[in-house]
Amino acid sequence: MDTAPRIRTLEDAQRLNRALDAVLPTIAALVVWGLGRASPASAIALAALATLLWRGAARVLRPYDANGGRGFRGDIALTVVLVAAMLVPTWLAAALPQFPATTAQAWSFALFLAPSVVAVRLALVGPFLWAARQPEEVLICGIGPLGRMTGNEIHADARRTVVGYLRFADETPHERLHAPLLGTVDALEETLRTRVVDEVWVASTAPEHAASVQQAVRVCETLGVPFALPLVTYRMARAQPIVASSMADGYVHYHSVRRKPVQQALKRALDIAASAGALVALAPLLLATAAAVQLTSRGPVLFRQQRVGLNGRIFSMLKFRSMVADAESLKAALAAENERTG
Repeated sequence: MDTAPRIRTLEDAQRLNRALDAVLPTIAALVVWGLGRASPASAIALAALATLLWRGAARVLRPYDANGGRGFRGDIALTVVLVAAMLVPTWLAAALPQFPATTAQAWSFALFLAPSVVAVRLALVGPFLWAARQPEEVLICGIGPLGRMTGNEIHADARRTVVGYLRFADETPHERLHAPLLGTVDALEETLRTRVVDEVWVASTAPEHAASVQQAVRVCETLGVPFALPLVTYRMARAQPIVASSMADGYVHYHSVRRKPVQQALKRALDIAASAGALVALAPLLLATAAAVQLTSRGPVLFRQQRVGLNGRIFSMLKFRSMVADAESLKAALAAENERTG
């Protein structure tokens, strides 16, 4: 009979990750000591300081919250920041003559601990976050034969989902749609401003729709939303396009802003590195602020609130709590006692 525990949910993975993170600094110290690169006193000092720093940073940034609102890449970035917040102060402490360990011993300790923390996070929590990543949300303009065919193809693609349809003025509502009919193409701008849409697919080649299609293109360009125009109205059973990546779905995809993957990756890496450096440099001030919040009021140190990001997608933002806990839930009750109007 198999009695081994199974990781069935993200909550289970987070609990196991927390338990392993608590002992990883000790394991790293034992490895460094076992390899003869540190004395017992140095290994104990490194493990104790790293554990203390990790617990403090984890208490503030709360990486083990199952409903933290982070995606796969965001969680990796947070883990890297936590590792930096733990290891950089440890290395700086090792540079002090009074500390039992040397900087060389701290580097050996970090070379084992940092990859271990990231690897454990990826192995336990990563699969759940990767599986839960949101598909690309597509809005289809047109409910004629091409629009319905396009909807069927997107419905069968796990990477995308249809959030709704907009019909052209001369098209009549149809029952066999995979998503709700949100209105007409003339309401495209209002729809994009009120819904999360990653790309607009214009499913019509009819000459009578040319003016509406051109207006839809202008709206997408103005709002910076990617869009796709039909290349051909035919669908092939066996034949494949020569350049499959550009026209495999029968559409030509456009961006209002030129995509530069290499530059974007470098910028993202710089953002993470600069943020980690700033967190380390400001660590004393941030820790003092966190302690002040914790000692002067009940509740969590950080306040989580939702913001609107690219293409209307919601993300979570963290900041130090400056109000009482559950202030948003108390807003309705307090509003009734407000003596001012307007």
